[in-house]
Amino acid sequence: MEPSTTSALYDPADIFPDLKRARARAQEGDVTGALQTVAMQRRRSETDHAIALGVLARVPGLDDALETHLRRAPRDLEARLLRLHRAVLDPDAYPAVDQALVQMCAEDPHDATPWYLRILTADERRVPAQEAFRRYERLSRVELHHFAAQRALLHCLRPAAGGSWHDGITLATRVAADAADGSPEHSLLAAAHLGRWHDLTDGRSTDDLCGPELVAQVEAAADRFLAAPCTSAYAGVVAHTELAVYFGLAGRPGRAVAHFRALGAALARGPWEAAVRHHERLTTLRDEALASGGPA
Repeated sequence: MEPSTTSALYDPADIFPDLKRARARAQEGDVTGALQTVAMQRRRSETDHAIALGVLARVPGLDDALETHLRRAPRDLEARLLRLHRAVLDPDAYPAVDQALVQMCAEDPHDATPWYLRILTADERRVPAQEAFRRYERLSRVELHHFAAQRALLHCLRPAAGGSWHDGITLATRVAADAADGSPEHSLLAAAHLGRWHDLTDGRSTDDLCGPELVAQVEAAADRFLAAPCTSAYAGVVAHTELAVYFGLAGRPGRAVAHFRALGAALARGPWEAAVRHHERLTTLRDEALASGGPA
């Protein structure tokens, strides 16, 4: 069997056919068609909308077609958000992008996406952790279960950004307590502890991940995640990867295999690459999952 490290799909547009079609339309210059696909994701969840928008934001060479579209439809909300998301990823665009996002938040305080993008700017521009948390608190009044925003905030709360891992773990615990069964939010505790582990040990010894109390807490969170169909297919890739990596490192191979099996060929790049020093162990578990039949 082909080694799983070479067969993994990391890009959401390679994993999900609707996102693949949206990316293809954008690459062909059909901005209108691509944006229609993105806009439809709001019916499913704000997180799915944010992830779909992020796929288009990373399509190279889209600026001319996007600007042409905006000249024809200057008030097109999705097109304006796409332009701003692309600007968030541009190191030369700040602070102009943040000012534009403040304006969009004022135009429609009930739209979660501009607030989500403001959290991304906080992460990309190393805005103080307290300000990032303030932006998240404002977003949570609109959408309490915005998994993409929660993950971005978790990154903003790391010590290097002026926060603490205690703050991040507290956030993950609080969010999971309020989450429905099947929500990817239940993986945030694993994400917080993996982040702390990588920060403190440079991803070396896994002893800090193996404490019985911690493992039991993450197992309980994973059980809640698996107790119902995932509320966000896109975010489910991230959640399953976080949990697979955590359990693989924490000495729970059966748990890890179950999450790798649910992923099939998909992986979220961030948590997988953070565990690079342990890829031999994790790849063995992933290959076992794929050999046993792929997604459950």
